[in-house]
Amino acid sequence: METIPAQVGGLFNLRDLGGYWTTGDASVRRNFIYRCGNLHHINTTGWETLREMGVSVIIDFTSAGESRIFSGAAAEPEVPDWVQVIRIPFSDRPLCLDRETEKYKGYRDAGNLAIAEQYLKTLQTKPGVIRQVLLCILARQQSTILIHCALGKDRTGIISALLLSLAGVPDPVVATEYSHSGPCLEHLRPRIIQLARATDPDVRDVAGLATFSIQCSEEIMGSTLDLVKENFGGVYEYVRDYCHLSVETIDEIKAALLTHPER
Repeated sequence: METIPAQVGGLFNLRDLGGYWTTGDASVRRNFIYRCGNLHHINTTGWETLREMGVSVIIDFTSAGESRIFSGAAAEPEVPDWVQVIRIPFSDRPLCLDRETEKYKGYRDAGNLAIAEQYLKTLQTKPGVIRQVLLCILARQQSTILIHCALGKDRTGIISALLLSLAGVPDPVVATEYSHSGPCLEHLRPRIIQLARATDPDVRDVAGLATFSIQCSEEIMGSTLDLVKENFGGVYEYVRDYCHLSVETIDEIKAALLTHPER
């Protein structure tokens, strides 16, 4: 069962992670965790809609100033006082456009597997960050949470895939959920081309680079989940052995994610 992307003024790549059936008789809770891209263009209507949806916690995975570079916004958005923003950046370093451009050149030249391998590298090098995110969500299981990064596809995609996999959602469904981001990012193609040319005026095949910067195919997440099995044994084993979460805590996270409606 696929969730329908929510439409909120000024936000993009926004959707509910709930509604997916697991391999058992449970489904992922609706209106618990939403995912999206950066919030820099959200307007008053957007904030009011989020409030009506019940969102009271925002978990931001970006580094300082990163989202402004991607969005082109002049300043950070003003956040209403009814929302708690929790920043859990995946990197302490500020965004480097030269480094990002080289990364996307590599994706363009090597193909989808390079993206999956980068996701694996994130899992290998950031278990402490991912542990913090999972515990943060568990501690706020009675709230409605919005998680986001700059585009809402890589870091947000990794966390979303881990959560759905822990809940017991089949891998092909997790991969399909990830792929929903692709069409939601098409409007960013001109901005990405602009940033790439500003960084490297002689960049080759800038259109192809932009394509891979917003690439969200089922193949990428499917390959990522295969790599997780090969390197860690699976998502459960990863969060237990690498994020050092106890079996009891993992069970609590799973219970928080699930509901048991009749089919």
